[in-house]
Amino acid sequence: MASPASHSGQHNYIVAGLQGHGLSNDGSTGIWPAATNLCTNGGFETNTTGWAAAVGTETLTRQSTTCKFGSDEMEHERLAGPRALTFGCLGGIIFWGLLLFGIASGAFAATYRLFIPAVAHGGGPQYQACAYTPRLPIALHIGPGVDAQAWRWALDDWQRHYPGTFVESPTSGAGIVEIVADTALWVDMPCEGREARIHSNSHGGSLAYWAPHELGHVLALRDLIRADTANPEKYINPGRCPSADYNGIMSYCASILDWWGADDDRMIRAIAAQ
Repeated sequence: MASPASHSGQHNYIVAGLQGHGLSNDGSTGIWPAATNLCTNGGFETNTTGWAAAVGTETLTRQSTTCKFGSDEMEHERLAGPRALTFGCLGGIIFWGLLLFGIASGAFAATYRLFIPAVAHGGGPQYQACAYTPRLPIALHIGPGVDAQAWRWALDDWQRHYPGTFVESPTSGAGIVEIVADTALWVDMPCEGREARIHSNSHGGSLAYWAPHELGHVLALRDLIRADTANPEKYINPGRCPSADYNGIMSYCASILDWWGADDDRMIRAIAAQ
């Protein structure tokens, strides 16, 4: 919607039902329904007046880094607790989830764009250890001296639940994640400009169990570790479990029966939506 500075022009366009939204640099398509604009501050180019966090663990800030309409937009970050946002114009509460949001209102509504950074708390659980947008499918090459069957079972698990995430490459090369033999099982995650690399060993005979979890690190997905985990410093930006927000394949508190459920579905949708 238009900024407060151009609000009157936008109001005239909406009431008349004309093409566009009243901005000098029109970025919309189609015809707006004829209606009276009841919101005093539908845009955020000047301030966030009229908008307030419903709970004290949320912050509202105006930023221009990723805006799509006008010069600025509002960034809504949830630090903890329930996700809710109050807008005085509506006199109601706007609840929003990870991917979709709805408006609890009367006979009128307002629209705005809500940008949720990939690693921000505002979109729900923080899934990634660092800001990273994967280009799918990710090709992996199984190197010599590696238990190839265990990794192919893991690739098959991902393919059955989230097709197109990973694919095996018969050769190594640029842009292909290498699975190499090592004395320990760990993953170089694609953070700080590094290429992902999987270091593999038998892991005490439990590689087949852990391999699907390790593949998640190739997407920069972080571990959720227990409070009593030994050597927590070896984990990159870990979360804690048990967690009310997430109990899936990346959580050390989850059993294999918890994998590939609704929490993992939400996690993969969040990664794919970047």
